[in-house]
Amino acid sequence: MGSPSMIHQIPNMADCDFYKPEMKLPTLVEKHNVEGKFVVSYIGAVGVANGLDYFLECANSSRKAQLPIQFIICGEGALRERLKNNAAQLGLSNLTFVDFQNRQGVKELLNVTDASFICYKNVPILETGSPNKFFDGLAAGKLIIVNFGGWIKDEIEEACCGIFVDPNHPIDFVKKISSFLSDPVRLKNYQAASRKLGEIKYSRKFLSQKFSSLFV
Repeated sequence: MGSPSMIHQIPNMADCDFYKPEMKLPTLVEKHNVEGKFVVSYIGAVGVANGLDYFLECANSSRKAQLPIQFIICGEGALRERLKNNAAQLGLSNLTFVDFQNRQGVKELLNVTDASFICYKNVPILETGSPNKFFDGLAAGKLIIVNFGGWIKDEIEEACCGIFVDPNHPIDFVKKISSFLSDPVRLKNYQAASRKLGEIKYSRKFLSQKFSSLFV
């Protein structure tokens, strides 16, 4: 058996050339009907493991608190229709469902997004996950929101580029997001820190160099 010191790890990559921080384009703002709104997007699979009932609860709590937030779920999965029905029953006019998108479509959606929500069911094993949407959010310079513990929570808190919200209490989302709604400078600082983390630790250029150095 080889020495543990000989084991190297290359994580998922953030495509910092394709996804970049951008000003919101008026045409895309109009397309997604989010003018004057703080946009929180979930982009990814819509399945059991993703625990998106909590995302709906955050939208409902935000609606009751009259926060100017538009929530977006973009993706396909086994629970999509059930979630759409639940959203309709709750009268969530602040929640939009967008069909599965290719990379260009994801890029356009991230253009109008202020915060990228990485959502998982509250199950410990899922805390070890490494979802692509996290790395896309970093590259695009978005505030990162997670509702689970583990390495991603530790990473975003240390880098001051995201927040953890209590998976058992959606009102915690309302409390924590409110500070970003009232303080645009704080939001911009977190978003800039997100992009910086993507560049210095997860960019394709950095990880390619790290990989190449293993053979020198």
